[in-house]
Amino acid sequence: MTVSFWTICRSFRVFLVVLATLVSVAPARANMVPLKIALQWQVQSQFAGFYMALEQGYFQEAGLDVTLIHAGVKRPTAAMLADGSVQAGTMMLADAMVADLPVVLLLQLVQHSNLALVAWKGMGIEKPSDLNGQRVSLWKDSFSLAIDAFFLAHDLKPEILPQYRSIELFLQHGVAAASVMRYSPGNKIRRLSRKEEKFSSFPVP
Repeated sequence: MTVSFWTICRSFRVFLVVLATLVSVAPARANMVPLKIALQWQVQSQFAGFYMALEQGYFQEAGLDVTLIHAGVKRPTAAMLADGSVQAGTMMLADAMVADLPVVLLLQLVQHSNLALVAWKGMGIEKPSDLNGQRVSLWKDSFSLAIDAFFLAHDLKPEILPQYRSIELFLQHGVAAASVMRYSPGNKIRRLSRKEEKFSSFPVP
């Protein structure tokens, strides 16, 4: 199935936060206002809207001289905001809520989470309650906060293992379930699932 560029742009949950002092800046000033924006992960299609806005001159029309900087695990958006390296950035809402920073939510681009849990049907997991007592690999920080809430809502107590950038441990049956984003490893799993129907998927709100 072909997915349009604009569908991709709308498919990701990113949250733009700015320091409170930035909000008062008037975009119509004669001189361009420098603005550094941290994007919370490596180059990916989830940031396509930002790339296109820069390329098409939309930021410039608003009086902003924008520089896009990619954050990551070692230096997340919150750290860049804290040390003044950037004036704005994308973050998971949970990160922004717990950050000890004078930030405000400026824009929520997508209304639904792309976070999900995938599990092996062959290990007997077809509904959330089947995860109880199973080995599950999870990302940390804001990702795990949402999944912890999912477990609490379903009264689940799985055995949690740390998950890093790869889902290889899951693919090798080292864990019964793993956390994914639907547009990244989740997309790979969906392609495999179409062939063999091996996976269960549980959206995490």
